[in-house]
Amino acid sequence: MSDLTETEIFSCLSENFKLAAEHCEDLAKLPAKGPTYKKLIDELKLIEGACRQAAYWRQDDRWFKIGLYAEECHKKAGGWLRTFAPSKYFLKLAEALRAGHMKAEEFKTKKTGQTGMLLTELNVGHEAPLRQRAYSVILPKPEPRKSPGGIIIPSGVIH
Repeated sequence: MSDLTETEIFSCLSENFKLAAEHCEDLAKLPAKGPTYKKLIDELKLIEGACRQAAYWRQDDRWFKIGLYAEECHKKAGGWLRTFAPSKYFLKLAEALRAGHMKAEEFKTKKTGQTGMLLTELNVGHEAPLRQRAYSVILPKPEPRKSPGGIIIPSGVIH
């Protein structure tokens, strides 16, 4: 999905949210889950990609959260099918996808009240764990090696 217009992006989002919710309901009821699960995964990937493009078009990073939500749905649905496939979880996921669709529609139509890029605030005051902090390190420039000159004698030669 590249070089789409804004209308095509939002059409893709709307259609795939609806289809994904329907396929979740099918996964809760149908015994043959393979083809339905494959369609669900494809739709969730399309939602994620369309959210990336919506974030670019609208310069609004809230769309990334919806895309990450779709990725999380993908992970959870796969885990459910591989372990025990409870139908009630897929029904809840269908509800959640419909709620996600409503949130996407809200982002699409609701005024933000500001101009320019819309970037969400960082959680200031909550430091990341040490392994996730970014550090810049300036390394000294390595000096060129100097050749010792003379004859090279292989090791093992005895004088």
